[in-house]
Amino acid sequence: GRGRGVFGSGNTPSDTRNIDVIEIATLGNGVDFGDDNIDGRGEGNASFASSTRGIFAGGYSTGDGEVSNIAYLTISSQGGVNDFGDLSSARRSNAGASNNIRGLSFGGYDGTNTLNAIEFVTIATTGDSVSFGSLTEGVYNTGSGISNAIRAIQHGGYNPVASSNTTKIHSVTISTLGDATKFGDLITKRNAHAGSSNSTRG
Repeated sequence: GRGRGVFGSGNTPSDTRNIDVIEIATLGNGVDFGDDNIDGRGEGNASFASSTRGIFAGGYSTGDGEVSNIAYLTISSQGGVNDFGDLSSARRSNAGASNNIRGLSFGGYDGTNTLNAIEFVTIATTGDSVSFGSLTEGVYNTGSGISNAIRAIQHGGYNPVASSNTTKIHSVTISTLGDATKFGDLITKRNAHAGSSNSTRG
């Protein structure tokens, strides 16, 4: 809500800590924001934001494998990230969504198991994530970023138990705790897709 978009670190294909920022209202290339505190965060991670802070949770580093680290940045400034805390276990390819108060991590892959866990943090504070509830199935490589002030949505992804992608859309009420409920279905099964929303549509 403050006019900036931030792109976290990843693989190029080698690990990079570089974070870029753009001014959404203008055209132009990304410029350097600073550095992440771990190498890579490739293979996807739960990313979410309030109007003040952006957060990266989990990811994959070529040297370290899946990571549990949560880092935060102040969107209006530049200079990289600060340590926020940790997820309950290391994971990658988890989805993220938030309102202005809470940020959520959905599912993911820990290197051995696919997770159905939903965890949350309070964005304005620091500290480790806390259990929120569970998805109805374990998924990773899942679309993220769909939320408004009330609801967060997780959609699609890969379910290795079924050996296929899923169409399932999950919903939670961000201000409460509890397991996700089925919201509906995507038209096609998919993974490694994206999501975005305003207060009305995702």
